[in-house]
Amino acid sequence: MQGVGLLALELRFKGVTMAISSINWLEDNIKYAGEGRAEFANPRVILEGPVIIAFNESGESEIQMEFRNISGCVEPNILELLNRNVSTEEYFRILRFSKQIEANQCTKLEVVTPNGTFSSIGINIKHYIPNYLNNVLNFFVLTSQFEVHDKEAKYWVLPLYNLITNFYRYPREWTHPLSISSKHVGIIFKFNCSTCFIEPLEDYEVRKDELTNFKKPKKITSIMVGELRSIPKDSESLDQQVPINFLELLGLAAGTEIGSPYIELRTAEGELVKRIHVEHNNPIYFKGHVAMDEFCGRGIGILLDNGQSLLHLGNSYMIATLKHLVRAGSRNLDIDEKLIHIFQALDGLCEIFDLKTQNLNQRINTSQQKQIKAILEKASRDISAIAVDDEQSRVIGEIANRTRTIPAGTARDFGLSLSDLLKLFDLADANIIEDYYQDSENRKSWIRFLSHCRGVEIHKGFLEFDGDEFDFTEINVIRAHLHDILFRLVFKMIHYDGTYRSPIQTLPKEANWVKPNTSPKMLGYH
Repeated sequence: MQGVGLLALELRFKGVTMAISSINWLEDNIKYAGEGRAEFANPRVILEGPVIIAFNESGESEIQMEFRNISGCVEPNILELLNRNVSTEEYFRILRFSKQIEANQCTKLEVVTPNGTFSSIGINIKHYIPNYLNNVLNFFVLTSQFEVHDKEAKYWVLPLYNLITNFYRYPREWTHPLSISSKHVGIIFKFNCSTCFIEPLEDYEVRKDELTNFKKPKKITSIMVGELRSIPKDSESLDQQVPINFLELLGLAAGTEIGSPYIELRTAEGELVKRIHVEHNNPIYFKGHVAMDEFCGRGIGILLDNGQSLLHLGNSYMIATLKHLVRAGSRNLDIDEKLIHIFQALDGLCEIFDLKTQNLNQRINTSQQKQIKAILEKASRDISAIAVDDEQSRVIGEIANRTRTIPAGTARDFGLSLSDLLKLFDLADANIIEDYYQDSENRKSWIRFLSHCRGVEIHKGFLEFDGDEFDFTEINVIRAHLHDILFRLVFKMIHYDGTYRSPIQTLPKEANWVKPNTSPKMLGYH
């Protein structure tokens, strides 16, 4: 019988150790075992029996039930036919039952273990029978929880995937009941008016090696811990007390995608109260641009200190912007792929701040507007006059009409949108580099050149460096500069005024380092 031997072996597992007995209390391979009950909706069926549940470090689950009791709308005595030789008629009875269960919606899965109760959250529960002749059912639950009874939570815990950084040495007097760092290092920040921290796991260097040498696509390297303001009664109140959106900020700092496989709630003594299995971000590690760490002016701590009061953080556009920002620094991508991420992020911000369309008439005086209108009307008449027959007259008439009626005062130009975005956030880059390009030998416009580059990248997917149109060195300078602009735009939006490592220069710089008198050379242009 498929899976029963494993099930019998795993049922010897007596539950989960709740109290913290050593410095390495975090579990990355989690198991539960107990008596389970699965409820199905239409027709109503209930299956009961021993269940084993295993979550690996990647957050992937294996849930298997050996059902020993069946109730509800099913064929009588069906359980007696399983796990033995059957006749053809009996086999088709089993087949009908199995297909009925697989087609039925499972609405609830609950497993009572010696230390608490595991249960599904929501009704998105997938299931299948691996062998129709056995009484084994496998489940996949998107979101679930394990809850210990009669304990009160004081702290929340987020295990962190892929965070590789330099940690800060704590003040000698600093302690916490959930601290796991024997080296007394971490990152301290404030959230919800209480002190929170991030600490590396005891075997952090081993886990770091597995990631940086690409032995594992993701790995828990550290934990984030904070204090609850009150006992969360539902997912909404929990979301307000656990800073899930800080994962994107940590990604900005570390230069790779950061995630978490579950949330834990623990008592004042560190005992487990609840573990909510829901994966956030499902990240894949890559080496990218490390913008800040605790050696760089305690940048991460300052970044997170501001996090709870940020207007933009948590909004879908900000999450998308941060993901593009991080991916644009990936060493796995070529220059075209990096530029596409940067352009998409800047496009999104221009859209959010209603800067995608420009009213050109507002940028010129009334006299110039009248002159342009007169020129277009004359051009329309001149175009109409060149038609030599009726068929041409219809086509050329349409062209002439468009010359006169299409609004000459509006545009959707990326370069102008970016210029307006920089002006909105009081960034001087556009004026600095536009003047530099105008003073160069070819006297081209930086703004118009950016629009052209963006159009080619977005619509064609690559720039051709074999001809005279694009120079790789120039484009790489523009890429680094635009990446840095994106960092500084985000810093403005999240009110970060600490230091960071710019994509242009690796030495730490203040977030507002670019001034109107900054030389183009400082921005990478030579």
